[in-house]
Amino acid sequence: MAERTIRIQGPRGASMVLVVGLLQELEVTSEDVDALASGPPGSNAYDVVFREKAKCDSFLKYLNKGARRFKDLDYEFSMFGRQIVTLKVHWLPICTRAMVIHDIFAKYGKVISIRNDILKVGDFETASGVRLVTLEVSQTEKAAIPHVVSFKCGAKALVTMQERPPPLPEVHGARAR
Repeated sequence: MAERTIRIQGPRGASMVLVVGLLQELEVTSEDVDALASGPPGSNAYDVVFREKAKCDSFLKYLNKGARRFKDLDYEFSMFGRQIVTLKVHWLPICTRAMVIHDIFAKYGKVISIRNDILKVGDFETASGVRLVTLEVSQTEKAAIPHVVSFKCGAKALVTMQERPPPLPEVHGARAR
């Protein structure tokens, strides 16, 4: 069954009804689907079991990039057993190219997108310097994503993601005891 199952990751505000609407917009009918189940409360994750593996494969191939917008909400699609995570990469020099970021994070999973986080204050809107890297990963790949990435030039970048606590600073001297 796992080979016929996809995971749809919705944002806050997603619901089973909206996921059904999204599937219908993507021309998936109830005849194509064995089951639709929601994940744990607050996860906004929905599992879709297709009746046929071929339909599941063609659906994912059709999606290609793995994401769709529906009713002003962005949904991401992945094979069951894999998950979509969005990393925030802080402290990067603003001139760092997306290709460099892609090469670093491709070691940990499939890079879906790299975007600039936007800083908006009143009418002023600009890139904040924080990069948003969306990956499709397995549980093992997710666990391997480092908290800090070092570059050859000496620069370092802090990598954060939801549901992962930040690294704790090392305490030296008398306070460590």
